[in-house]
Amino acid sequence: MMGDEMYLPVLTPSRRSKRTLRVSAALALMLACTCGAGSAAAGSPPMAEFGSGLNPGETLISIAQGQNGNMWFTDNGPTPAIGEITPSGTITEYSAGLNAGSAPLRITRGPNGTMWFTDDGSTPAIGEITANGTITEYSDGLLLGANPFDIKLGAHGNLWFTDPLSSAVGRVTPAGKITEFSSGMNPGSTPLFLAAGKDGSMWFSDEGSTPAVGKITSSGAITEYSTGLQHEDTPVSITPALNGGAWFTETGPRSAIGRITPAGEITTFKDGLNRGAAPYRITTGTDGNVWFTDQGTTPAIGKVTPSGAITEYSTGLQPGSSPSQITAGPHAVWFSDPGSQSVGRISPAGAITEFSSGGMPSTPDAIAAGTAGVVWFIDDSGPAVGRIGG
Repeated sequence: MMGDEMYLPVLTPSRRSKRTLRVSAALALMLACTCGAGSAAAGSPPMAEFGSGLNPGETLISIAQGQNGNMWFTDNGPTPAIGEITPSGTITEYSAGLNAGSAPLRITRGPNGTMWFTDDGSTPAIGEITANGTITEYSDGLLLGANPFDIKLGAHGNLWFTDPLSSAVGRVTPAGKITEFSSGMNPGSTPLFLAAGKDGSMWFSDEGSTPAVGKITSSGAITEYSTGLQHEDTPVSITPALNGGAWFTETGPRSAIGRITPAGEITTFKDGLNRGAAPYRITTGTDGNVWFTDQGTTPAIGKVTPSGAITEYSTGLQPGSSPSQITAGPHAVWFSDPGSQSVGRISPAGAITEFSSGGMPSTPDAIAAGTAGVVWFIDDSGPAVGRIGG
């Protein structure tokens, strides 16, 4: 599995010598189709893939919505870059301003139309790119041995990031001032994913030696919560709860979906999960529910109501399915399925449809909602940037 999933779990104590990224021949092509999964189907959304404009040997990682309908992505290939793609599919990559040995990972929208990203290269950094492609990287304030991973916009225009190897969560101001916080972390902590809380705090998953869900206030005070987690399970993906707190996936021998209240009370839910479930990524839907991908024995897309009632849906998934990342669109939830080489859509009622590029090699992974009902994804096997819907 490529995309940002290639770095999970982030448990090695040394600088990432394991960065054995795949190098592919450059594509200067545009693949376009309007076909459903495996064959043309009436009513299928338009689907297209774009490769022209990518640097040679590209390795695309993460994608997020910017301003003016454009999407931005990270490229961790031999010529590292931050990429921009317009709604019509025109790609521009920017490398000037990146540190030598840069390795951009995850990207998110920041204040004032800028995009911010983590850089786990030989000079670890938090990077900013403006709408016109000007890149500035910031390293002052990072802990020794830092490896910034996830990044999200928080209160007051500040960006927050996880630093798994340093057992820390960091804050960077719009001016680029970095502060890392580790006081309050469990021993051996490995913070991974972030979710913005309603009260200005940030929530994070911690898959370290004492698995936990953590909360960090806007001033940097950290509290970790472990009571209520399933024995031997670890929190992985996390998403905001509409009424405060957060929801998270918990994967292990006793996999579950977890909820944490703003006060730190954890409840786990298992009823309704398939036997052998392995909940993976999770997102907050526009229908008031949270949705997750399940890569277990019976692959599925799951829904959790605010009260914790779980329903899993598998009908409509293609053979070999392995749902990966998931995002909420305006009228449906979308997910990538590298196992069946498809991008899937699930309605609020649980109806699944998968769409593929008519038999062409495709390994969709990172996925994000854009504007006007369009969903964008990274195709690892292209590599290319894909668009579906609209």
